[in-house]
Amino acid sequence: MASILRQVFSNRNVLTISSTNMLYHIFNSLWELWWTLYLIEELKTPITIVGFLATIQNTSSILFQLPGGIIADRIGRKKVIVFGTGMRIIAPLFLLTAKSWHWVVPGMMLNSIASIYVPAFNAIIAESLPQENRGAAFGAYRMLTSSPRGTGGK
Repeated sequence: MASILRQVFSNRNVLTISSTNMLYHIFNSLWELWWTLYLIEELKTPITIVGFLATIQNTSSILFQLPGGIIADRIGRKKVIVFGTGMRIIAPLFLLTAKSWHWVVPGMMLNSIASIYVPAFNAIIAESLPQENRGAAFGAYRMLTSSPRGTGGK
């Protein structure tokens, strides 16, 4: 197992994407835990709207997966990743400066648009992993990037 981990993380693409992805999830988890409470207590958002916002937040990124893959194939994976990362940086600015829940929606939509880079991310990882043990290598990558969240999701 140690040899597979060494082999997987010796690839610069995998190491860079894994590290940045892990850092993103660590910092994201710092505010995500308190998000619902912030919406209710600070922005005085009705509970039904909080539920609606959570649904939008959890499902809207699905809409950008197929277009993201098509665009990545056409203009290049790295360009799509740079664009998506830029959106991931801009979106929280809307969330942090929101004076009401109405202003949270544009930030959530920008965050969803940022998910356009997910197919490019996955393609670069898949191409960078050793073909002879790609399953184990992908498992090692997902283990590292999922550890800050404690789940095997996204």
